[in-house]
Amino acid sequence: MSDQTNVISTTKINAHRIRKGLVTILLVAFVALLGVFVWRTSPQAPSAPIATNSQLPLGASRNGIATQMPVDIVSTTLGSNGFTPTKINHAAGSFRLKVNNQSKQAEIVLRLSNASGEKLSEVTVTNKVHAWVGNFELGPGAYTLSEAGHSKWTCQITIAGSKRVE
Repeated sequence: MSDQTNVISTTKINAHRIRKGLVTILLVAFVALLGVFVWRTSPQAPSAPIATNSQLPLGASRNGIATQMPVDIVSTTLGSNGFTPTKINHAAGSFRLKVNNQSKQAEIVLRLSNASGEKLSEVTVTNKVHAWVGNFELGPGAYTLSEAGHSKWTCQITIAGSKRVE
């Protein structure tokens, strides 16, 4: 009778272990499916990070309702030999400056200066950021966008005397 008791006891222990294992497997599968569902329904991140200055983009408000006309985006690319294009013309007023970082430098320091060399803006961008966007409102005149570590890497920005008419 003691052999029979041991067999029944062992069978109960094994059945309990099997149930516990199945519950664990089902719980892991449920969590995995939930994670896939959340991932599939969330907005997809851009393939390359974009850094912006801390201000809201001009033409938008915190609740997403436009408050002004859209702002122009002026782009330049920083590569291993400097900026392309090297000259940009724009009307006076608000615009967004986008710098595509293809320089392969670990870190770049973008600097915007006026004609007298006074620094108006400076931002440090790592190589993990493929594009940086900044909001500017510049008056008529000549400006220089440069990379602080490379004196020959410059882009001349000329702002015309009259504002854009919408």
